[in-house]
Amino acid sequence: MKAAPYTILFLLSFLSTLLLVPAMAQEPDSTITPTELAPDNSQDTEEAPPQQDPSEFDGPPFAPLFYLVAFIIIGVGIGITLLVLLVLFGLVAYGILSASIIVGVHKRSFSKGFQLFLHLAFSIGGMVLGGALAWLISLIFDWGIPQNAILPGAILGLLLGLGISQVSFYIVQKLTARFKAHFNSKSIQ
Repeated sequence: MKAAPYTILFLLSFLSTLLLVPAMAQEPDSTITPTELAPDNSQDTEEAPPQQDPSEFDGPPFAPLFYLVAFIIIGVGIGITLLVLLVLFGLVAYGILSASIIVGVHKRSFSKGFQLFLHLAFSIGGMVLGGALAWLISLIFDWGIPQNAILPGAILGLLLGLGISQVSFYIVQKLTARFKAHFNSKSIQ
């Protein structure tokens, strides 16, 4: 039976905790009486405790190794997560671009393909940002359960993204017409 990676990570962190804090691994000694813990004032001369060198490591011998292994495992986990997220975002972006190109070629219109690209990009981006912002605002201002704010935030982000895509398409269309008119008038003269 194979152990899951998170189980191995838990066991390593648990063992390193036991090794790093020896008091947790030992049982308390109940044979010491309170009178034995009281300071002994019978002698006037006290010997100073030996000074310990601060550069000397006074922990378990394998603690640095456990820290190194834990940091490597955490670093590899972060790297794998970032790689998976980049691949997912790339696939989504590739799907948006390829769908826009297919629609533009099928309808024989560059503006239809560009309009679809803006709709898809802004709606997906709006959903992600709206859900994340609603969750974060709900978490910061303590408005109930933060996970319940994700869906309304994503829906609002989708609607705002569609509206922004319409406005941006209109602006791009007007700017394109203005630039065409400007460059056509320059080329005629």
